[in-house]
Order: sequence, then structure tokens, then C-alpha cells
Amino acid sequence: MSEERRRKQMERMADEAVAKATHKPWWESAWAVFGAVVALASAYVTFYPRPVLTPNENPHSNPPLQLILRIGNNNIIPLEDVRVSVEATEILTTDNRLISNMSFGSVNWFAPRLAADDRFDIDISHCVHMEERLLASADIRAKINYRSWFIPWNRVKEFPFRARKQPDGSFRFMAIPAG
Repeated sequence: MSEERRRKQMERMADEAVAKATHKPWWESAWAVFGAVVALASAYVTFYPRPVLTPNENPHSNPPLQLILRIGNNNIIPLEDVRVSVEATEILTTDNRLISNMSFGSVNWFAPRLAADDRFDIDISHCVHMEERLLASADIRAKINYRSWFIPWNRVKEFPFRARKQPDGSFRFMAIPAG
């Protein structure tokens, strides 16, 4: 009897092996692929690095061109090797002269690592060497170079904004929408 039991067990194991070897219907595999694509897209959107830049205005500052830019990380993924540069693409003087393409930066505008919700400030007033009474408006673009731990190359994000002279002599900084 043990021989017959062993034979039945071997037949059962062979039937199970054949059942496992047969392919699933294509729609079951398609759902798995679709689920993997949705999961990867969700992870990409969630963990994609998002540095932010905010101009910190003080209407009663002296000098009036004092602009402090606050750079931050609004994601849970840390940013590494964060470098900031600023360029003035168009400067309009009060006598309607147009000065274009001035770039400036500083060694101090660097952060080796910005963890989640970290911030650091940069002051660009020491870089602008123009009398405030001569300046009417300026288009300024701040560029942030950074690297994320899961993206092996450096990325650049630009933040354009415009400085306009107000009637009281101060400057108002407004973000220019992307596009």
C-alpha cells in the first residue's frame, strides 16, 4: 500500500507542477504591469526634489536694494551640493537706459546639504553696485544648482522675479510666472 500511496503522491506533484507551469491569462499580467507603472509614477512625483526660493522683502531696509533670498527644501529627500547664482537679465534706469546680462555670485552662497524643511538666506545687496536713485526696475533670475541623492547629475532650477521702484523709493520684488 505504501507503493500505491507514493505513486499517487508523485502523480499529484506532477499535476501541480504542470498547473504552475501553465501561463496566466494576459489580463492578469497587464494589471501587474499597470500597478507597477502607477507605483513608479507616484514615487517619482512624491520624491522628486523641489527647492524653493522666496524673496524676503523689507520695505524699510537701508539700502533700498537690499534683497535677501531664502532658499529651502520642501521635500523629504535631502538636496546636496546646493549652489546659488543670480543674474540680472534686464536693468532699466530712470533715464530709460537698458543694461542687460549681469551675472553675480558668491562663494558664501553654498550649502553642502539641505535636509527636509532646511533653509538658508543669501543677501544680494553687496553684489549690486548701482545708485538706487538711478534704478527704475530690474528683471532678476536666481539659479539654484543642486543634486539629489537618487539623481546622479546636477539639476538647475530657475526663479525669475522683477524688482520695481515704488513711489516711496523702496523696491518691490514680484515673482514672474514660469512660461
